[in-house]
Amino acid sequence: MFNELYGEIDFRRSSARKAETTPVKLPSGSVYGIFAYPDNKAAGKALLEATHCEASEVEPIDGGAYPLYWGRDIHPGSRVMAHARVRNGNTGNAKLEQIPALQKCKVLFKVSQFTKILS
Repeated sequence: MFNELYGEIDFRRSSARKAETTPVKLPSGSVYGIFAYPDNKAAGKALLEATHCEASEVEPIDGGAYPLYWGRDIHPGSRVMAHARVRNGNTGNAKLEQIPALQKCKVLFKVSQFTKILS
């Protein structure tokens, strides 16, 4: 997946911040997106209603795809799986399996390399 992977481990941070952040900074990894392709217009309308979007706010992209979620992670495959399932926890998962309207959609995801220069 990666041509290169790099980051920084910052042990110089103040002791007041130690409890709230990790010393490992990962400016590289992957970006991922999850998209729904409704089977028909009625399914698209149901998807918008289920996700609390107004038709005037969201338009399909790339051949009728509706973006459901996107993010960046060092382990994009596990994040995509986590967003698809409903699990207890506090990781900000999209819980896509709880959206019945997705049963009338083809749902695809894409992962691409992400790299940012450390500053």
